[in-house]
Amino acid sequence: MKKKIIRIIGLVCFCQLFLFISAKALAEDPKELLEESLKQNSKVVIIADINIRNAEIKKVEKNNLKILFNVENLMATRSGLIYGVEVVKENPDKSIVLMDEEVFREDPLAIRKNESIHKEINYFAPEYLSGKFLLWLKIKDESGLVFAQQSFPVEFAGNGILLEQSNPCYLTIEGEEKKYNLAEGISLKKDERIFLNCYTQNNLGEGVSLKPYFEFYRRTFYGLKMEEREGENEVYFKKDEDRINQIIIPLPKVSQAYDVKIVFRKEGKIVSNPIIAHLVFSGKSISINSLTLDKDQYFKGEIAHLEVLWFGPADSFRGSRTGGSGLVDPFFEIEIKDQNDSMLCASKQVKKASEVRGNVDILLEKDCFEPAVNVRFLEEGQLLYEKTLIIQPSLNLEEKLKKEINLNQEKNQDKNFFWKNSKGLILVIGLVFLIFLFWFFIKKRSILVLVFLLVYSFLLVGKTRAVTATLYGTPFYLSVAYSNLVGANFVPLSTCGDTYSCYPYCDPNGAHRITDNCLINSYVVRVDGRFIGCYQDIVSFNYSLNTSEVNQGDIIQASGSATGDNMCNNGLTIGMAVSPKNDGVNLYWLINNAYINTQNVSSSGSYSFSTAGYSCGNYNSAFYYAFKHGYVSDVTRDYDRIGSGLIGYTVKNCAVPINGACGPAATTYSSTATTFSGALCSAGTADPASPAFPNPGSSTAWTCLGQNGGNSSPPCTATRCNINQILISEMCYDIINGECGDADGEAFCAKPSDGLCDKGNSTLVTFSNNKWSWNCIGLFGGGKVSCSARKECPWVETTN
Repeated sequence: MKKKIIRIIGLVCFCQLFLFISAKALAEDPKELLEESLKQNSKVVIIADINIRNAEIKKVEKNNLKILFNVENLMATRSGLIYGVEVVKENPDKSIVLMDEEVFREDPLAIRKNESIHKEINYFAPEYLSGKFLLWLKIKDESGLVFAQQSFPVEFAGNGILLEQSNPCYLTIEGEEKKYNLAEGISLKKDERIFLNCYTQNNLGEGVSLKPYFEFYRRTFYGLKMEEREGENEVYFKKDEDRINQIIIPLPKVSQAYDVKIVFRKEGKIVSNPIIAHLVFSGKSISINSLTLDKDQYFKGEIAHLEVLWFGPADSFRGSRTGGSGLVDPFFEIEIKDQNDSMLCASKQVKKASEVRGNVDILLEKDCFEPAVNVRFLEEGQLLYEKTLIIQPSLNLEEKLKKEINLNQEKNQDKNFFWKNSKGLILVIGLVFLIFLFWFFIKKRSILVLVFLLVYSFLLVGKTRAVTATLYGTPFYLSVAYSNLVGANFVPLSTCGDTYSCYPYCDPNGAHRITDNCLINSYVVRVDGRFIGCYQDIVSFNYSLNTSEVNQGDIIQASGSATGDNMCNNGLTIGMAVSPKNDGVNLYWLINNAYINTQNVSSSGSYSFSTAGYSCGNYNSAFYYAFKHGYVSDVTRDYDRIGSGLIGYTVKNCAVPINGACGPAATTYSSTATTFSGALCSAGTADPASPAFPNPGSSTAWTCLGQNGGNSSPPCTATRCNINQILISEMCYDIINGECGDADGEAFCAKPSDGLCDKGNSTLVTFSNNKWSWNCIGLFGGGKVSCSARKECPWVETTN
């Protein structure tokens, strides 16, 4: 019996060891491999590695797109990254025309090394965009340097009504014959005049007078908007006119390089695609392209390495028309602050411009955990440029702290990681292991093996359906244990004792105030033995699906629960929602803003959804959970901590998808017809179900909806001819009555052949009773008319 048990234990240990080694192998970090490869290739220098990942476009309405993507950074911390959208079209001659561009300057990105940030854009394309285009998603900095980009083919269903500015398009200067490229960057003096010349087509359907509108952006279109102006003079465009149009570009007030966006507006509404022209207004100027810190947190006594990339006057370049501008006494002012208390982490740095070439070393005089850097450039006391670097709170540091203060949570995270990255391997090895154990049980009749078999099977199945995650209040780090409260979710140890009657408790005046002995259970934070405090709010969330596989049409139940600890009894709001198909649009509450003000309080809820209409395949349900210290009405909009996770499921046994298709009713009818001829749809169902039959001279449209997840048809159209039209081969033609031409009623000596009919076709010309006669036969069923001319020959006098 002992030998049996030893064999079983040995077998189990071997399998567990094998699984552990496999998981470690699967967890190999590709980023480490990339860095090692870069070290070995010393010839390659990479200044940034920003990527767009998992980008997708979802069409919300005809010209409204939702763009989802992740931004990934594999190198040093970067700030001041800006994302934008460009829509272009390709002409038959392969030339590219910019149709719209939108930059989201209000949401600049600061991203750390090895961090990934999820972003969502709602892009509202102009009404005039109609047809197929190419959409570019780009990430740049203020200088216009492209860090990442990705393109998508898109199709819009706008009205196509616009004043289109296209190629050729160039700049000219008054008094010069030379044509300049839009992106050339012409340097201009304040007394010069510059013109934009573009081929322009009026597709507005009417003659119209319009004023141009100008927006000036510092350095590039991704830079700061400096000013905007309306043109002084209106420009008149005839209906359907196309020509090279010339307008004056006003010069900005401040010396700098600019991207100028030029559009035409009508009654305050943009009615043209934009033109972007790059020009330089000469004078003293500089630009700070980027600010980069080597770390996102510092302790007192450390040195912060600030990289400042800057350039001198914008008009100082080879080939500049104006020769360039010099600087007399340029210098930098640099301040670094902690965002928590807005206190300077070091004395203000004042450095000559010649000293700022690359890194600036700053000795920190206090701890600086969320640094913000402000850099100002001055020339003879005049501020020429200012730029700020803000490092957002680090999620990576928080994860590190979680592991240090909560051993149980660390184990759960390791398990979740293992199952997430290795479940395929586990299932295969586990299946082999179970078959072996089953054989062993049949042969040896071991009850111990049977119990292990059941437990192991339960673990394999159960882990695929439920997830647990714990959120901690945002930690704020204090230089001493009894400092004043600076954040909503982190308090010094002095307030964790008798003051608020909350736990755990560390005596702020005790001998072990800053030692390992002060790390009490899960809720006290210690960083490098120097900073101590406790969380006010800790919430553990659990979410699950009741099944991982269903037949099409079955019901799935999503469940969520949360156990919250509000340590100091001063209020906490909890929320959790589910998106059944992870579409980010259809969200349903599981826990609807539950409010607690004590410890160990649980809330739960569920939502059931049908898979009717789903296509067969794999899906993810997304769970979103959050909390806010205090009371809020909607924790999804105002939160301290937020998290999310996915649970997958499979839909099977689906009916065959049927794509909608228009029926024979989608045709052209005579003016006398009153009903549809045949079915509205040859496949699918009509929407609307009973469209009205078109009136004479009009059309009616409907759509044939797909079934069982099939696609809907393009619009189906029925057209009815007007009362003065005739139907021929499914086409409506205007009925044209015959009309006599200029020859009718005139006199001819010979048979006439020209000017017989103004409308219709003429018959043969005949002669009778001293007159020429013919008929003009109408077209498409039109009536005929008789026409005639006299025969008269001029008198010819002859002599014998």
